[in-house]
Amino acid sequence: PIMAITLYSDKMSSYQLRKIAVNVEDQIKQLENISETTIIGSKPKTINVWFDPQKLNIYHIMLPQVVQALQLQNNALPSGDVKKNNYRYHVRTGKLYESIKDVKNTVITVYQGKPIYLKDVAKIFEGEGEKTNYVYFGEGAAASKDLNKKYNAITIAVAKKTGSNAVVVAHAIEEKLKLMKGTVIPDNVGLKITRNYGETATEKANELIEHLLIATFSIVLLIAVTLGWRESLIVAVTIPVTLAIALFLSEMYGYSLNRVTLFALIFSIGILVDNSIVVLENIHRWFSMRKLPMKDASVVATDEVGNPTILATFAVIIALLPMAFVTGLMGPYMRPIPINASVAMFFSMVLAFILTPYLAIRWLKHDKEHESPESLEREDEKTAGVLAWLFERIYMPLFRSRLKRWVFLGFLGLLLAGSVALLVNRSVLVKMLPYDNKSELFIVLDMPEHTTLEETYKVTKKITDYVKRLNEVENYVAYVGTAAPFDFNGLVRHYYFRQAPYYAMVKINLVNKYERKQQSHEIAERIRGDIAKIAKENGAKYVAVVEPPPGPPVLSPIVAEIYGPDYKGQLKIAE
Repeated sequence: PIMAITLYSDKMSSYQLRKIAVNVEDQIKQLENISETTIIGSKPKTINVWFDPQKLNIYHIMLPQVVQALQLQNNALPSGDVKKNNYRYHVRTGKLYESIKDVKNTVITVYQGKPIYLKDVAKIFEGEGEKTNYVYFGEGAAASKDLNKKYNAITIAVAKKTGSNAVVVAHAIEEKLKLMKGTVIPDNVGLKITRNYGETATEKANELIEHLLIATFSIVLLIAVTLGWRESLIVAVTIPVTLAIALFLSEMYGYSLNRVTLFALIFSIGILVDNSIVVLENIHRWFSMRKLPMKDASVVATDEVGNPTILATFAVIIALLPMAFVTGLMGPYMRPIPINASVAMFFSMVLAFILTPYLAIRWLKHDKEHESPESLEREDEKTAGVLAWLFERIYMPLFRSRLKRWVFLGFLGLLLAGSVALLVNRSVLVKMLPYDNKSELFIVLDMPEHTTLEETYKVTKKITDYVKRLNEVENYVAYVGTAAPFDFNGLVRHYYFRQAPYYAMVKINLVNKYERKQQSHEIAERIRGDIAKIAKENGAKYVAVVEPPPGPPVLSPIVAEIYGPDYKGQLKIAE
């Protein structure tokens, strides 16, 4: 689900909130691109029957007799098909209950010539029935000073259709909720969006686009400083043209514009400008030599670096393409990176051979007067600047002195050995993907299987009493006896099967990452020990602070299987 909408109130019961949630759900289903909605908390409307033992004795009625009567009168069986006017009609015999009135008027037996109805021997009413779960909402220290308030809650999880834009769908839901506030949703019922992946997607996309612009500006600025502002304009044109072609082909492949495809472009931007820079720098050099006319000089300069440029481009593409053949969960996640990066690299090479020489002829200055090599060398020395001075002072001595060369190579070898030692000593941890600074955390609690719902609720409440006092927590929703709205991680780990009185989950919503000092991973590490202590002191079998993974989740990073003839012995070793 891309969105979780939580209705909460301290004036209404969970069952009353669920009836409101049903109306809200009906309104949301009318929106475009809504695939599925799920209400979490309380139970659907049930008809409760409370029998009066004395009346049952008066009429000589046994409970199995009542059950049999209800089954017989709430029954409809298929009775065949009827064909007429090229239509086939399915016929069913019998009738199902349509209202509580039908249940009340169910005939149980006949006593002294008079029919005895269910309403004569029992109290019948609509309601929630037996409590099977608790869902409650609370605000954290970052949002409220009154931390003692706890609200009954119901959550509506909303999933979008495949291929639709999460940002557009989320915005449409938000607008619909604003219209329902005060009408479908009473004023004494609070509303909180406790998950909004549309907003998250917008934030991530904007952040990546910002980094893309920063990377582009940095490269253009570097070219302006080293070669000139006219040359930097040529690079500034080739970068967006290359990205536009890559995005167009990505759309044709069926890849949407998402965080992975944007990351692929940022990853490749430093490489894809190399082709244009190499060709442009050589054209700049030939123009400075003034040996040939502009058109001839641009052709010769491009041809001079053509083969190395082609070789370097395909070397990078060959190094990236194997990632496209990764299987499993990582395959679809990683595939857009090599595909988009390779496409961008290839077309950056094509543009370097076509567009860069053309723009160089149009925009770069070129004096037609030929000069001697000596005068050109003197002019280059004047315009070389600080980089040439540093090159002369630091780099050239390595060519003149064998001792300095070996000292320099030895120093590089020590740096390499030190880098490898950091990995061996675990001073630097190796991870495929870095931790992301999310705005949500989950607490997963498993009590022993014999635990009652009320006992699980008590332990969960002690955990949320600790959580709500954290300065980074904006709000939380606790789900006892039922599963929270699952994310990708929960889908893989089958969290939606957690439907039992000894299961509980707490969804923690943190304040915006720009408003807190610690990242979500650091917060999780900080609270993990305290939550484990609270859970173990209250008899919990298992508790975990779960972070949304930066990439595709896994069931378990390490799995150990224990075999033996004695099951109790296996459990003892496992514990």
